[in-house]
Amino acid sequence: MRRRGSRLVKKSGDSIIYDTSSFYSDTKKFTIKRSSDDVVSTFSPSDLISGVYATWLGVANGIIVQINSDGNLTNPLNDVGGVPKLLPSGFMDFNTDRLAATYDSSINPVAASTIFALVIRDMNNVNNQRYNFAVLGINNGYSINYRSGAKRFYVGHQFNGNSSQSQYIDAPSLIDSGHNNVVVGYFINNQPVFLVNNVLYSNRVLSDSGWTYIEDVYRSRIILGSRYTLASKIAKYTHCSAHFNPTRTPQEISNELIGIYQ
Repeated sequence: MRRRGSRLVKKSGDSIIYDTSSFYSDTKKFTIKRSSDDVVSTFSPSDLISGVYATWLGVANGIIVQINSDGNLTNPLNDVGGVPKLLPSGFMDFNTDRLAATYDSSINPVAASTIFALVIRDMNNVNNQRYNFAVLGINNGYSINYRSGAKRFYVGHQFNGNSSQSQYIDAPSLIDSGHNNVVVGYFINNQPVFLVNNVLYSNRVLSDSGWTYIEDVYRSRIILGSRYTLASKIAKYTHCSAHFNPTRTPQEISNELIGIYQ
């Protein structure tokens, strides 16, 4: 059961949020094109929960046209020409593409005041060539990817225009499938730490892969989905948010998301 407590997005500073639950509001926000006949319609979170969307979709794919969200959000856009899908269950499937949302370029995403949060499940991400999540800014930004085989987060980041070698953080509590995993990340002294299902992971190890954060630092945007088109790599998201100058702590955000999704 989803808890109807305080509303996270309303208590934060500038934020970008995507959420398929009706916790934030039940407005019509998912504009979908049905692949079988190209009919376009818009649905609310309760339409997903009640099965209205699944009935309308039938056996077709639901191609995302636009997502209107609560909070301060520029609509996510199909970024590289694939067809990310909204599944009948309300999960987002990014198996061949990514979604991106822009934000105010004056915000520094690699700041102590930045918190990001994900609720993800059913991951098949065996190498590090996809983004689970990235926040990109002008000369500042970071990308996160999770390697399910190693149960490990890889974090690449740029700070003041200086590329750094990626680091990884082992996170064995993250379950790969059939479970909503709440991941809240933040920075201490410009270094990332993670709360994964309310377990803190902060022991960073330099990656031996030599992978660096290098992409798109000239644009301010948040990305969900693949770095490259890899049809076999799947992750399903029910919640994604980045909070700039929030009034809530990472622990409070983690507790609230666990209360909603677990």
